[in-house]
Amino acid sequence: MKTNILHTILLLSTIFWLSACKDVLEEHTEIVNVDNTIDVFQKLSAQSNLSKFSDFVRSTGYDKLLASSQNYTVWAPTNDALTSLDAAISSDPAKLKDFVANHIALT
Repeated sequence: MKTNILHTILLLSTIFWLSACKDVLEEHTEIVNVDNTIDVFQKLSAQSNLSKFSDFVRSTGYDKLLASSQNYTVWAPTNDALTSLDAAISSDPAKLKDFVANHIALT
């Protein structure tokens, strides 16, 4: 008798637990608000908190790359994050180009 009650409680608990689960992967990989009328650089330039990085992208020539039809992922540091950037990087064109390149990936 006790075993049947325990099995019933276990079964009901399992059913309740499984019904509470949701598909987090679907939520994570869902494509939201895709605007294919503008390119990655235009999206980057439109955000005021990314203006410094946008200027770096433009000065290194990567704006032309991001304006192409390829799919790129850009990890753009905010203006606040770029305040701690070493001046040696931002003043040296080769180092700045490497810095920007490290924040862009072909996807």
